[in-house]
Amino acid sequence: MRATGTSRAGESAIKNLPQSGVFTAEWVGAITRAPSRILRAQYLTGVLGAWQCRILRHSNFAIAAMTREAASSNKVVKTQKSDDIDDRWRHGNIGRLLSNALRHFEARVIELLAQAGHTESTAMHINATRHLDIEGTRLTDMAQRAAVTKQSMSELVAQLETLGIVARKLDPLDGRARIVYFTPQGLVWLKDFRDAVRQAEKEMARNIGADSLRSVKAALRWYGPPEK
Repeated sequence: MRATGTSRAGESAIKNLPQSGVFTAEWVGAITRAPSRILRAQYLTGVLGAWQCRILRHSNFAIAAMTREAASSNKVVKTQKSDDIDDRWRHGNIGRLLSNALRHFEARVIELLAQAGHTESTAMHINATRHLDIEGTRLTDMAQRAAVTKQSMSELVAQLETLGIVARKLDPLDGRARIVYFTPQGLVWLKDFRDAVRQAEKEMARNIGADSLRSVKAALRWYGPPEK
């Protein structure tokens, strides 16, 4: 009976403890003034339990508040992306259109070259030969014209050599330099490349109109820098 009475007294005392949520001197004083060791233990257990509950309650409030704030921030960012940023210009500018047109045109040229038996030709090979003169060109000059490093151009020339399209020889004016030139097989490839380009242009003229094609070529000649 005594323990039951003590327990009830402890519960009653805990209800009257300070409700600040902070373990202060008031709480310590209330515990130390308890009339028995059992009550003090019950007080301490009750206080710590109440304190833990309040901490968890405040933490849950804080987490909920942060979640609401994060959700609100994400909503603002999404709204800004959809409302303030219009990226249609990225798909309609002249640079993008020219790039798409070039990729489409060269894909057709490569397809025609493959039909002529040149199945290993790539757009990179074509681009390298664009900077190679019929009489031959120094490797450094080819790299400069193509706006790539000498090493990159050397790798492309090595691939063209493997295909038998070009070869290298010493520059008679500078023994340290090499001149790249078309081989007899490379000249045959060049003729087939010319025929493929002409066929692709005819198909383009049928698609956009001959007058439009002439206008595009004239405008690009005027706009682009002169070839070196």
